[in-house]
Amino acid sequence: MLKCEILPDADRLWEYCPSYAAAVAFLFLYSATTLVHTAQAIWYRKPFAVVLIMGGIWELVGFTLRVCSVLSPSNGGFYSNMGILILLAPLWINAFVYMALGRLVHFALVHDTVLGLRARHLTFMFVIFDITAFFMQAGGGIAAAKSSNPSTKRTSYNIYSAGVGVQMGFILWFVALVLRFHHKLRQPNIYALFDESRAALTSLRRMIYALYAALALILYRNSWRLAEYATGVDSPLRLNEWWFYVFDAVPMVAAMFLLNVYNPGRILKGPRADFSGEKKARKRAKKDGARRSIWLQSYDPQRDQGDEGVPLSVRGG
Repeated sequence: MLKCEILPDADRLWEYCPSYAAAVAFLFLYSATTLVHTAQAIWYRKPFAVVLIMGGIWELVGFTLRVCSVLSPSNGGFYSNMGILILLAPLWINAFVYMALGRLVHFALVHDTVLGLRARHLTFMFVIFDITAFFMQAGGGIAAAKSSNPSTKRTSYNIYSAGVGVQMGFILWFVALVLRFHHKLRQPNIYALFDESRAALTSLRRMIYALYAALALILYRNSWRLAEYATGVDSPLRLNEWWFYVFDAVPMVAAMFLLNVYNPGRILKGPRADFSGEKKARKRAKKDGARRSIWLQSYDPQRDQGDEGVPLSVRGG
């Protein structure tokens, strides 16, 4: 049976006795939801779901290291790498939500735009925003995990907090786009949809509600992380393990399971299920344009006209 030992201050990594049973339970939960997402990505043929699967893998590896750290509480490698993976994993989940909405807009709306943004541009822009927040949080989180100097840790926490703040700002902007898209779906008599059947609209609206819930869970988790790091090295939010599970582990695993139940792959079917049709159309137009350009360059009107300036193709005999 495991016994909790609080190490001396010089060697202490944990401020409390971490629960072995809770770490194993969440390792199992993240393994289960990630396995289901992998199966769904294959079944529905949605390669973009690899982003969400990466988030699940980072979480389950993070909890694997948490289990190892509980068993070896003085091992700094287990502890620091666990913290980094669990800190950054939600950014993958966030990116998946961005990518899912872009595809839903492209799939549902003939005009393919929300608030003046094309679906493809919407996805690309917000994924870039998420990558920016990722590097800010990674820089702060890694520096904090690797340093034992209180001043360096405080600076690192500030960098991480800034990254979380930037991410939350982007999410709120994104929510405005989701609300606008939702409004379009509520007025199909005004906005042209590809499929205005009651079943199709109901499925789309349910998916939108699922995205709202996933974003709310991410904001809930980020609010706690922002408070935790803003209160500094000796934050009271670090002194009890239940804070971490209630405000980080539970909302993130809930978001993963929610996206299992309301998986975009169940809706995104047919020629407009992704941007591949648009890519092919652009390539075809580019190729046709190149052929026309070659024809115009090779066309010689003097060669194709007779002595009287009349094209030979329309002259008799």
